[in-house]
Amino acid sequence: NSSPGINGFTAGNTISYRFYDASEALEISTVQTNYLQGEGVFSLSGSAFVQLIGISSIEQSIGLTNGWNIISFNMSPENMDMLSILSDLIDEGSLVKVQNEAGDAIEYVSFLDTWSNNIGDMEVTEGYYLKVNQATELNAVGEPVELPLDILLTNGWNFISYPALGSGDALSILQDLIDEGSLVKVQNEAGDAIEYVSFLDTWSNNIGNFDSGEGYYIKVNQETTLTINEPDGGLARVEEDVLIPSKYVPIFEGNPYMAMNLYIVDAEVDRFPISSDAEIGVFDNDVCVGSVVFSGYPDVNSPNLLSVPVGMDDPTNDFIDGYTVNNSIEVRFWDGREEYILDSKDLEFIVQGTGFITFTINELVPDKFVLYNNYPNPFNPSTTLSYDIYESGNISLVVYDLLGEQVRTLVSDYQNPGSYDVIWDSKNDEGVPVTSGVYFVKMAAADYIRTQKLILVK
Repeated sequence: NSSPGINGFTAGNTISYRFYDASEALEISTVQTNYLQGEGVFSLSGSAFVQLIGISSIEQSIGLTNGWNIISFNMSPENMDMLSILSDLIDEGSLVKVQNEAGDAIEYVSFLDTWSNNIGDMEVTEGYYLKVNQATELNAVGEPVELPLDILLTNGWNFISYPALGSGDALSILQDLIDEGSLVKVQNEAGDAIEYVSFLDTWSNNIGNFDSGEGYYIKVNQETTLTINEPDGGLARVEEDVLIPSKYVPIFEGNPYMAMNLYIVDAEVDRFPISSDAEIGVFDNDVCVGSVVFSGYPDVNSPNLLSVPVGMDDPTNDFIDGYTVNNSIEVRFWDGREEYILDSKDLEFIVQGTGFITFTINELVPDKFVLYNNYPNPFNPSTTLSYDIYESGNISLVVYDLLGEQVRTLVSDYQNPGSYDVIWDSKNDEGVPVTSGVYFVKMAAADYIRTQKLILVK
């Protein structure tokens, strides 16, 4: 008993196991469990039946794609020097460069004819950014990392490891950081992200699961600690096949470098949801830096929005293969027949930034002005108003109360022919929520004037 005053288990705490091999004088602290009855927590007068497998040494094999990868280790080899661990990649001529979160690097210095190692020894809490010039595999043998493992996080971006042997639901692993309000964003090597979407009031998880051998970017807003446990088997989702674009092919090979995430919130062509197999391409001066194929209509209410990771120009290459920071973003849409240039709302490329895109393509020009009934109606807290314009001109859409007092100007602009939607969030022009009751919206376009009744119920 190493803790004064404690002489037994505490109900609700997690059960851990260790083996001791007396013949080798070896303690085995990595023990895999399979509960046939009961759970892996202590309970008063409880019972459990469990199968135990002790692991004294494991071989880790990490698949690497051509280009940049984020890797981590779930074992500690006898020699922790990074050059020793990476020696097979060096010998086969595939290793280009490695970086840690501090920017320290391992790379070949040609005029010295040697490999420079400014990282030093591998740390099991760290993830590493690793570039290879071909698809290959990194293999290492060592003692399993003892879990739980605390990973110290600095304010801002960090590279973290995932040292567990099994995959685990990423949101569950990050839940303590979410609860304390410190988590900002997470990215994997493919540019998929986990981040909070304010207009949905939920966390979007396009990573799904944390996997052994993978490392992750993680951004927090304060110094804190992430604790990694061996997962209980719960997974976020089964990975789906990714559709490969044929029209918009990104210029980079493999994973995007320092990806920015663009989310498709909503997409319509002539008021109809876009079809599967349509493509979105993101461009910087005619260079495609990211793309996605639609496998279904984007669901604005889904916590996992359709994401387009776009890659930054890789400074280790002598050609342009990604976006330039602060350049304007151009978004193109291909429906299988025609290409459209979309309004990207003056978005600019930001390193590991986030942007949201909503677009409507109107090929059918209306033949008259129309203000449609809002939906839903009654509503709480927001309702959508749709209208058609058949000739260019100044358009106004204004909400009034029963006394005829102006409440909210929704539209006051010069607009071209087409079909439009606008949402009223039941707030006035000052951004203050209005009370329940009956309101009216008035549309004015040329000599067309139309009024509709809106019913707000709270």
